[in-house]
Amino acid sequence: MPPTSGVVIDGLFRALCPSIDSILLTRVVRASPLSRSLSSSFRTACQSHHGSSDRLRRRFCQTRSAHFEAASSSTGTTTTVSSQSKPIDPVIGKAVAELLANPSFTKLDETPTLVIYQALREIRGHAREALIVREFIRFLVKRRKERPNVFLFEALVAANCHATGSAGELDLILQASEDTGVDPTSAIYHSALRVLSVHPDYLLRIQILKDMWERKMKLELNGKISVAIGWLRDGQHEMALEYLEKLVRSGVNIPPWVWDIFIYHMGNLGYADEAFRLVQRRMDATGDGDDEGVLGSLNMWYFLLDECSRALHYEGTAYVWSHLVERGFLNPSDGTAVNVLNTAARHKDSTLATKVIQHLSAKRIKLGQHHYEPLLESYVYNGELENALHVLCIMNNAGLHTEASSTRSIYSLLRSSSQLLSEGLGTLRKLKELHEDIPISAVNVLLEALPDTGEWTAAKDMYEQSHRLCRSGPNKRTFELLMKKASSAEEIRFAATAMYQGLGRDRSMFDAMIYSYALDHKLDDAFRFLAKMEEQVPRAPGSSKPWLRRRTLFTLLECCFADADERAWQLIDDAASNGVHISPAQIQEGIALAKKMDLERKARSPVGGSTTTTTTTTTTTTTA
Repeated sequence: MPPTSGVVIDGLFRALCPSIDSILLTRVVRASPLSRSLSSSFRTACQSHHGSSDRLRRRFCQTRSAHFEAASSSTGTTTTVSSQSKPIDPVIGKAVAELLANPSFTKLDETPTLVIYQALREIRGHAREALIVREFIRFLVKRRKERPNVFLFEALVAANCHATGSAGELDLILQASEDTGVDPTSAIYHSALRVLSVHPDYLLRIQILKDMWERKMKLELNGKISVAIGWLRDGQHEMALEYLEKLVRSGVNIPPWVWDIFIYHMGNLGYADEAFRLVQRRMDATGDGDDEGVLGSLNMWYFLLDECSRALHYEGTAYVWSHLVERGFLNPSDGTAVNVLNTAARHKDSTLATKVIQHLSAKRIKLGQHHYEPLLESYVYNGELENALHVLCIMNNAGLHTEASSTRSIYSLLRSSSQLLSEGLGTLRKLKELHEDIPISAVNVLLEALPDTGEWTAAKDMYEQSHRLCRSGPNKRTFELLMKKASSAEEIRFAATAMYQGLGRDRSMFDAMIYSYALDHKLDDAFRFLAKMEEQVPRAPGSSKPWLRRRTLFTLLECCFADADERAWQLIDDAASNGVHISPAQIQEGIALAKKMDLERKARSPVGGSTTTTTTTTTTTTTA
């Protein structure tokens, strides 16, 4: 290896004493064999562009001086060339461009070291060029025998921001800088913190911050931002948010991309409330509340509306809708609008729900049940029964079939307020004047909300009003609800007759008639309707429909036992053949009930009649 000039240009010393360059530059250029070879190579490569070797030598010396000045500036926190450096010579700039266009080993062998340094300076800090940076540095150290210096270490550290980098490689680089006697500068430490914001390592970050504190190095804003983002990547969310808040309180100007990272990160984790708080804090800190500031971050607002509405976060959803959607800055998708609608319904905001429906209607979106039902629920939660029923009418006019599932919220409201229940039928008559037709589901929910007993008159009135209010008239559910409200045999027969007139022959109608006659102890009529049911509406094999309701079956059995009617045994056999098994204990209960009722009749009957009753009861017991 040829002897060197014996002069070591230390970057830190040059930063403290810049005049050293003017003293040593001539000696370095003239005395160094490496410099002479570089000058010769560079002159040979550039003779085709310029004919004067003296002119090339002057340009080379000027650029070499600029190179040393830039190397000295690398001790700062910025990675750009010092503002005091002279402009890059066009010839060198062209050579750098050719090298970066084809960064192969063959090209490197033909390229002067000065050009490689300049190329490193231009691509240093660009993550996409990390592999090229590593190859250039490896070539300089192994092939050109360049001594490791601050500039090379800083470029190598910055290259680890690429996906191919790692915190482990960063640790090795920092260790190598100490082993080679190159003290890490503030720029190296700040680049290292930036690397750790991409490849987090909690312990290494703490060690770097400790070293900087011991060396009395000031942590600049970009370093603080790297620390905050590193904690965020580590999953230390509370520490990251607290550190960011500390930076805001200190009055520093935090770049918008930092805010975006925090907001997107917290939103993607499902922390909609924290994301919204960050947006509010950002607006307070940067004054982005005006129209211009809002328009500058539309993607963030779209993201916030989507995340808040999906999480049913009312405060964030209502804020974005009122401040941006209504003012025309945002045009959310249909799915986001549905999420906003559901959020409004969950938080009882009928005004917001109405605005969302209006927004969708203005876009000519065909509204379905999943649009109207949240609006209906928002009215229900505010106790607005008329508006809720009005939504049902709108759905009916739009051709949407409303069922019992669409009225569960209305049912809960009516059950909780007897006053609204009493006003319900009058409300439907009022809506009849606005709409030509009232959906039968609106009548059914009023009928369902009535108490099961003591309200037969009101239930009967609602049933009769259904013929006038609803174009389709009562449906099967109407008759089932009416029958459920009936308690006496006469009321049940009225409901069964109404069902027969409305739906024709149906097992439910026959079941109701049998039950009503059993209540009146008219066993002949009950068994007559039982026979008609089997004849006119036979039960299909394997059908899930009940043969008789258990209430009807056991009421009929009790009447048979009480009247000592032997058809009870045939009824038990028929029940077993239809899948309804009656246990011996239930039969014994029926016999005991019959005995009790017989004793009661005996106590009320004349003496002559008691003998007959007793004999009949004894015969029934013996048969059992």
